Amino acid sequence: NMKFPFQFVTSDPHYGHFNVLGYDNRPWSTIQNHDAALMENYNAVVGPSDTVLWMGDCFFIKKPDAEALVALLNGKKWLIKGTHDRWTSTSYRKVGFEEVFDGYTHDQIRFSHHPEYTLPPGCRYNVHGHTHARNAIPVGALASSHVCASVTAWRYAPAPIYAVLGLLGL
Repeated sequence: NMKFPFQFVTSDPHYGHFNVLGYDNRPWSTIQNHDAALMENYNAVVGPSDTVLWMGDCFFIKKPDAEALVALLNGKKWLIKGTHDRWTSTSYRKVGFEEVFDGYTHDQIRFSHHPEYTLPPGCRYNVHGHTHARNAIPVGALASSHVCASVTAWRYAPAPIYAVLGLLGL
């Protein structure tokens, strides 16, 4: 029964990124509707006392707009920076993230933006974003050790950590 400092993981919301609608075939015609739906889905599962580990590629909007958006989302937020997260760690803290990491390890699980094929010593599993997968469990050799936390794999909402652990057989 592993204890985690966060209750949910999520990745790749791409707030404000119109092109992601076509790239991922996301089911909205406007980025405004997309962003509103993702925010509604987020607050439907995340409570005020929960903590969510975001694993990158969050915002394609200006910092003040990101700060306003984050303020409307429940709970505490931690961030692992992704491919498109180019602001400084200080900027992300100002936007509303309590902690900012390049990667995070807890027990035997490595949390990262990109899938990590070679895991750090002591790690057996990888929870990641980046791939925008339709399914949380990857196909092939990585299936037993990796889970994708992209919003596309979790009905456009944060994934409960215990559901993720269940997919890893933990």
